[in-house]
Amino acid sequence: MIIELNKALADITKQTDGEVKFQMHYGTEAGYKAREFLGVLKRGLLDSALVATSAAAFDYPWLAVSGIPFLSPDLKTREVIMDVLRPMFEEFSQQQGVVPLAYPLHVDSFLVIYSRQKLETLADIKGKLIRVYDPNSIAVIKGLGAVPVDLQKSEIYLALQKGTIDGAYTGTTSVEELLFHEVCKYETVITPLLNPNIVGISKIAWDKLSQKNRDAMVSVMKKWDKEYMDHVNSAASEKEAFRYAIERGMNIVQPGEDMKKLFPVIKEDTIKAFLSKGGSQGKRALDSINAMLAKSK
Repeated sequence: MIIELNKALADITKQTDGEVKFQMHYGTEAGYKAREFLGVLKRGLLDSALVATSAAAFDYPWLAVSGIPFLSPDLKTREVIMDVLRPMFEEFSQQQGVVPLAYPLHVDSFLVIYSRQKLETLADIKGKLIRVYDPNSIAVIKGLGAVPVDLQKSEIYLALQKGTIDGAYTGTTSVEELLFHEVCKYETVITPLLNPNIVGISKIAWDKLSQKNRDAMVSVMKKWDKEYMDHVNSAASEKEAFRYAIERGMNIVQPGEDMKKLFPVIKEDTIKAFLSKGGSQGKRALDSINAMLAKSK
């Protein structure tokens, strides 16, 4: 996503005759943690940022609605859900002093379990030690009868290699980023990942731009957002998600029927926990998503 986003930013520089330029900082290079970006933009300490809604959800719990496991049954349905969330994200961003320009999804298409042994049935996964990373991932792994393990990202490879954990629950790009194919033979597909970001501009910075440059930025980012979403929700993208692993000898495993029967149960349990924290805004978001999904069937 970052490579494609950089292309769009370069196009903005071209369309504004060099009057608008971007300097990209990765991770915490800008001096702030991911969950701090909204406040930083509001105060004008950064001109723009890619705001991960999953990180912002620590302070604004309703944003965690997209992270409810099994909310989207397939990649294409993610677009239906985003049709509901975009106007809510726009309203929310403006309340935070941020001008939203795009809402790209995280590059990972699916959440999977990387493992040394084949995990296809409930008997296979029962009691296995699986690395998790947030409350939703804990809910999924516990719901399937495995034992959640909290490990730093940098520790996963060695833990898998030594067998101190049996698997790791994370996104499809981790196989390349963390070289999981060297220590795992199997990749069990659990659920499509719906993790939106907000490409936001500080209103303080926005107000300093000419109308001509604002229009150029909106035009470029609107076009890029649609093209990016069309790509990540395509059949080609789904196939690409597993290409790297397959080419390096990993086996892609679809969960067995007994495992899949628990998915709706885990989803409902997670929704109950979400509604207890997400408040009226969370309920409105979830109700709107469910209504749109029912309408799209």
